[in-house]
Amino acid sequence: LVIIYDLSPQIKKLSNETLTLVIDLIVLSLLITLIMLAMIHFRLLRPIGRLRLMAKALTESPIYLPSPLHTQDELGELGQAFSTLSKTIESSLNTVKNSEQHLSLIMKSMTQGLIGFDNQGLCRFCNPASHQLLDIALSDSIIDQPILSTLLKEQQSFTDSELYLQLFIN
Repeated sequence: LVIIYDLSPQIKKLSNETLTLVIDLIVLSLLITLIMLAMIHFRLLRPIGRLRLMAKALTESPIYLPSPLHTQDELGELGQAFSTLSKTIESSLNTVKNSEQHLSLIMKSMTQGLIGFDNQGLCRFCNPASHQLLDIALSDSIIDQPILSTLLKEQQSFTDSELYLQLFIN
């Protein structure tokens, strides 16, 4: 006695169930991947983008910028560091501006002529009294001009070293 049993319908059913299971797993893994990407975007990339914009704004206009991040993780700490940095820069700039204004007022109110020049002999600052001493109109700026040619206009034939000697001897 030989019994022949046809397994093809069961194999087809099992094959269809396996295919359905594989497709379901693929769809489920794609959904999990999309959820993970959304979480990465909102938890990492978006805060980093905000910090990038904050850093860019800080380079364009050095004013205090509060941190756009209010989390307790490393990105939140980085955001707070950016806020502290921008506050420090703003404070330092205000101090420099105030010092510059104070110095400018002192220089303008001096009755003695005051001229400052750099290593290349270019005038970097001068007060109104120095314009009077040199008989130069206040509207004529001598800033960024060679100091020796300004001081000794009539002695153009001398070399720079001779002009320096002439200036300091007289």
